[in-house]
Amino acid sequence: MIFLFISIALILGLTLTRGIVALNIVFSVLYFLYIIYRFGIKKSSIFILIFGIGLTFSLIKIENNPNDNIYKGLVVEVHQNYYIFSSKYEKFYVYEENTNKECGDYLSISGYSKDNNFTNYESQFDFNEYLNNKGVRRTLVASNVEYQFRNPIRINNRKNEFLSNFDNETASLIDAFLFARKDYNSSSIALADSLNIASLLAMNGMYLYVIMSFLEFFLLYFFKKRTTELLSIVILLPYLLFSYTKFGIIKVFFIRIFRYINNYFLNNKFDYLSILSISFIFFLVIDFHLIYQQAFYLGFLISFVLIFIRTYSKKVKKQLLPLIVIVTISILLFPISSNNSHEFHFFSHIIQLIITPFHFIFAVFSLLNFYFIPLPNMMNFLAKIIVIMYKNLDFIDISVPISYFEIYLRYLYYLILFLSFIFYEYRFKKKFFISVSLLISMVLLNVVPIRNIYENAVYFVNVGQGDCIVIKNKNHAVMIDTGGNAKFDMAKETLIPFLKKNLIYKLDALIISHNDFDHNGAMNSLIDLYQVNNVLDSKDQFPYRVGDLYFENFNLLEDVSDNDSSLVLKLEFVNKAFLFTGDASKSIEQFLIDENFNIDCDVLKIGHHGSNTSTSEQFLKACSPELAIISVGRNNMYHHPNKEVIELLNKYHIQIRRTDIEGTITIK
Repeated sequence: MIFLFISIALILGLTLTRGIVALNIVFSVLYFLYIIYRFGIKKSSIFILIFGIGLTFSLIKIENNPNDNIYKGLVVEVHQNYYIFSSKYEKFYVYEENTNKECGDYLSISGYSKDNNFTNYESQFDFNEYLNNKGVRRTLVASNVEYQFRNPIRINNRKNEFLSNFDNETASLIDAFLFARKDYNSSSIALADSLNIASLLAMNGMYLYVIMSFLEFFLLYFFKKRTTELLSIVILLPYLLFSYTKFGIIKVFFIRIFRYINNYFLNNKFDYLSILSISFIFFLVIDFHLIYQQAFYLGFLISFVLIFIRTYSKKVKKQLLPLIVIVTISILLFPISSNNSHEFHFFSHIIQLIITPFHFIFAVFSLLNFYFIPLPNMMNFLAKIIVIMYKNLDFIDISVPISYFEIYLRYLYYLILFLSFIFYEYRFKKKFFISVSLLISMVLLNVVPIRNIYENAVYFVNVGQGDCIVIKNKNHAVMIDTGGNAKFDMAKETLIPFLKKNLIYKLDALIISHNDFDHNGAMNSLIDLYQVNNVLDSKDQFPYRVGDLYFENFNLLEDVSDNDSSLVLKLEFVNKAFLFTGDASKSIEQFLIDENFNIDCDVLKIGHHGSNTSTSEQFLKACSPELAIISVGRNNMYHHPNKEVIELLNKYHIQIRRTDIEGTITIK
């Protein structure tokens, strides 16, 4: 048990400056008060020391001289279009399309480094945060790359050669299961994602643990128990070579080896909880950045919960145990999974129970094919069964949008969950049921659209280089422009997840300011995939009223350029006057001034993403806004917003907020 408390002290130190620092401090104080009460002041010093070590490491930021032009180091991680390069203890992101680099390659790279600054979009994967959590804070722009040592074992070549034996759909499933590479363009992976079970498409620790157990059971017919445990590790060890980036696989091997040593060389000195805790500490000593990575801490958290279930479910029928495990883990992961999918799937537990055996069989045969001779016909047949299962399960998959779990709600959720475990352990039945009731209430509050009774807000959605504004008036909602991106479906991947997590079930109107792709590129997809009651894209459809929203259009000019045909909309809402100008140029701004339109506003959506073709000084004086919103993409090719516009806004002391810096901007 002492190792568990040491690991908690290390976690608290490493995460003290992350998230809500004030709450982290409160939790740390409560933890140390309990430690002092349990172990006394003298023995508690070791926990304080571990906490201090964790805090110190979390504050360390190793950076090479940014003026260096030659970097020598090791490739430590490889993905399809980039690799992670370690030089002088600092890790860099290096872009290389369809890279042939391999872990263990020692390179000399000529180039320069810069801070990571990747474009991100609302509700999508944040690559900057992902790299930062790995301790990769800078990008290395390479002009020349030379091998100092080339790893002779080319693992990725072997993976690709193996997958080439199968058709595309089968290969994508095998790739997901064995190598954790998911191609969401594949119909099978997309189906799994829609069922909210894409996370099950991997040879995770659970599958490998069961495979090892089956292998030991088979080997027991020929060898003694000690030999079978060792052989199960040795036989599957080559797979570890191809799964070095999958922490769940590494964890299973490490714990298995540790248990073997503990059983046969240390005379069972450590119980399983201690083995798990020591393993946790060991991995953090190797790389403390692991604590910031979801796969790491969730993997161990689930393992600790399984120990809890195993300890306190001895009176439960064995047939019910799989359901108890799935439900418990689902409760544990609820805030995380709901934030990822923005939906609550009512029958996800049943779907997981049904599909897991099929996944396991597919994973086992995928591994056998990888070890021995590829059997395309058999694997194609199994892949078809998996897809058929997905399609049939899709009919029973009922889901509703669920609002985003803000960070403070996640803290509260896990605090109540932790207390419920404590209450259950000490048999405080009444307190246990109260804590469970609170958890259920939190889930229901995020599922039931109670906020739609009272919530009013204006969202400037982060769609990169484009415009999208959503106005929510209780149970009514209007969207102005959709943004657009040629590389992905903006409606499917950005707009709809955003609407779902804000419990917006339909759009009363979609207003298109003008026909530029960065304003209407996602329109058709949005109309096909979501309920849109009205599309307003012409000037004669205004004024428009719905609920408490009343939109006026001031730009009445015809036969002008696309940008100058932009609707210029005024809305008075949440005790503020908003002016949305699309891409209207300075000539339209002058027209509005000359015609004496009431363009005075509190919040001005800056025209044309901050281009100097819009936002004249006379227009700013006439509008006199307190706040300027610039909807713009990070690192955009147009170099928006223009320096001249920013200087003008600063001259009149107008507060500037930008979607490329803040992400989605909310005004309530």
